[in-house]
Amino acid sequence: MLQQAPSRTNRRRLTAFIALPLLILLSGCYMPVRFDAEIELTRTGYFSFIFDGYLAKVALFDGLRRGKITPAQEKKEAEDIKADFARDILSSKFKYFKRGHFNIHWEHKGDLLKARSVTFVRRNEQVLSINYNSKTGRISVAVAR
Repeated sequence: MLQQAPSRTNRRRLTAFIALPLLILLSGCYMPVRFDAEIELTRTGYFSFIFDGYLAKVALFDGLRRGKITPAQEKKEAEDIKADFARDILSSKFKYFKRGHFNIHWEHKGDLLKARSVTFVRRNEQVLSINYNSKTGRISVAVAR
């Protein structure tokens, strides 16, 4: 017996069912939208890590999408995000566009064997990271889930 494709209403419910937990999980996080990430590692452990692209603040985007954030609140939130990135000396460019999206250039260089771990944006809001395990001698690159 052939199964019918889900109706439009059922597809919307399924999408909402899947998207809601994801949005709750990412509610305070930054989500990469379009970007170039360049990671160079040498045999001696030196690294260069560059992120250049667009991020979205998930909670801000969702609030704007739902109409729960006013233009004044959006402006204040954008200024707070800008100030947050201005405190990070590794960020050299920040430009807010609209609807929770902004452009950032972040660059870090150093010795991974000494640092052991490098994280973009920061540990509590990880987008990309490089980690060195001294016990196994392995280096891993991770993307936030």
